[in-house]
Amino acid sequence: MQDIELGESTPPMSSTSASLPSSSRPFSISPSPQPPAGQSKGKKSTLPRSKSLETILAYHGVKINHRDLRRLQRPQFLNCELIQFGLRYYLKELGLCMPELAGQFHLFTTYFYSKLITKDNQINYSAVECWTAKVNIFQKKYIIIPINQSLHWFLVIICNPGSMVCFPPPTPSTSGQVVDGGKSNEKTEPLHTYILTLDSMNWGHPSVVTNLTQYLRKEAAAKGLRWRGSACPQAKKAMVPSQGNSYDCGVYLLHFAKVFMSDPEKYYGLIMSRKELNEKEQAEEWKSQGVSNIRERLKRMINSLSARWMAEEGKQKEDC
Repeated sequence: MQDIELGESTPPMSSTSASLPSSSRPFSISPSPQPPAGQSKGKKSTLPRSKSLETILAYHGVKINHRDLRRLQRPQFLNCELIQFGLRYYLKELGLCMPELAGQFHLFTTYFYSKLITKDNQINYSAVECWTAKVNIFQKKYIIIPINQSLHWFLVIICNPGSMVCFPPPTPSTSGQVVDGGKSNEKTEPLHTYILTLDSMNWGHPSVVTNLTQYLRKEAAAKGLRWRGSACPQAKKAMVPSQGNSYDCGVYLLHFAKVFMSDPEKYYGLIMSRKELNEKEQAEEWKSQGVSNIRERLKRMINSLSARWMAEEGKQKEDC
């Protein structure tokens, strides 16, 4: 089966190009009514097991089936496939309206951190070394990492990773032109690398910061980049709105990622600000009114893309 292609900011996959449905509105965060009190998970599926596991959409390596789609009903938890689909879809939306900004992001999959970490909470760099074979993450401004620990989703964003390394100086090519080996940061205003954690339960994750710091050091060495002396990323826990139930952590992760990507400089500044916001101010700044419609929007996105994908699959089978 062929995938619907995303873009260059995510790990390369075999794919076929396609655009988003024309009904999609890039980065619209609009409110929708909350479900009636006491709403249940919905009707139990009558599909046989083989049918519920049948792929209804392949989107840049993410395969969605009927069982995944049912997880969009409250009070189900979002799974890896839905988180990956949402993040990649949002980055694609951003790329359509602001391609230069989208190029500043690198998006790791939901499996990255679990592959990186061993059972005794040590890093296993060799397990993920090939994931960045075609990209230098130190040339990105923002690295997005969705993480699930103890059945809880939260978001990590590494900002300005390139400030911790020294890129090689420009070298002359055979034509006499100067070829830059990387974005030189020797003479520019120094930036600081921060590892931001955005958690709708407002938990801190110091071990995650430590592990990702070790990963960055090994990644720099693998790319042949010199670490800047005692440079070390600083941790910052973002003060973000809290989830009002026990099952929407994945929904909030997607919301935080989408809002941050829409204006990263604004939200980076907000997170780094020393000003303390009350709950109402946090909700306004982070557009919390948009959280309630994420499940329904994801369902519409998947169904719309699925209809076209399945039609293309059917046509290809007829041509064979």
